[in-house]
Amino acid sequence: MPPSRIRPALLTPAQRLQFTAFPDLTEHLIARYYTLTDEELTWVLDRRRDANRLGFAVQLTVLKHLGRGLDVGEIPPEAVLVCLGEQLDIDPAKFDVYARRDATRREHFGELCDQLGYRALSVDLNRALRAWLIPMAVATPQPFALMSALLDELRRRKILVPRISVLERIVTQARTQAEQAVHHLLGEIIAGHEDALDALLQVPQDHAMAPYTRLKQWPSQAKPSNILKLIERLHFVRQFPVNDGRLAALPESRLSGLAAEGKRLSAASLAEYAPAKRRAVIFARLVDVAQTLTDDLLDMHDRLMLTYLRESERASVQEYQASGQALVERLQTFEQV
Repeated sequence: MPPSRIRPALLTPAQRLQFTAFPDLTEHLIARYYTLTDEELTWVLDRRRDANRLGFAVQLTVLKHLGRGLDVGEIPPEAVLVCLGEQLDIDPAKFDVYARRDATRREHFGELCDQLGYRALSVDLNRALRAWLIPMAVATPQPFALMSALLDELRRRKILVPRISVLERIVTQARTQAEQAVHHLLGEIIAGHEDALDALLQVPQDHAMAPYTRLKQWPSQAKPSNILKLIERLHFVRQFPVNDGRLAALPESRLSGLAAEGKRLSAASLAEYAPAKRRAVIFARLVDVAQTLTDDLLDMHDRLMLTYLRESERASVQEYQASGQALVERLQTFEQV
């Protein structure tokens, strides 16, 4: 049995830290998220003892800003403690006392969630968030962008931000379903062309390379024979539904991403893909080749016409230089007569 492939991590360690640690706090962020309203100040002052008041204020503002509570032993940035300490007239160092009271911290966090309307991520909410994320994953499969959007949506819906591993699982599932949706749409477009697409990866007996590999190569010098070759190549590609109107339903970034993958991979590597993904990549590459061939064909035509024009002008000048003086003499003779 072949060894199972290890799935690459969705995020790098640095990216994970960026999503789990406190962000860099500018003066604007401090003023926006860590300034207590009159109502919030009343809630805070209802606590007994300075340490509890400061700790409660920290948890309140962190929940509003980051959508989560403090982890065990987590200390907020000094700027947060100083800002809240000044508003409450409490020494920021008092937070060390609060941080050691795990039961109090959890009790306060539960009260704040009830008061502000935050809820934990449930199975139903998980499913709803994944469904919300899929259209975005169709447009861009980039994990960092999807994770950023997911966190923003969690905070907007007042859903407590879970562990990073849970978030990565949601993003991974959304990306997988988005990819399946793209493959399904392309599968409908290429219906009836499956065997022809697969055949592009096969090396014929009378050739040294597969048709798919030859598609990556075409002449660039502007001359009539090369224009005919480009027309033949374009005619071959257009045997596939590369101009199907349903392609407009796909974001251009998704189609170009598949095409770039197809351009990068060899025919042998593509042959190892699952059928749906393999044909989607091949077809996206054909769509890209059709567009590129059309552009190159028009460009080659323009360059060839410009060459002919310059040659015609050069011939006219040479003809004038050769016979122009004799023509002038005849005109002068005609005028004298």
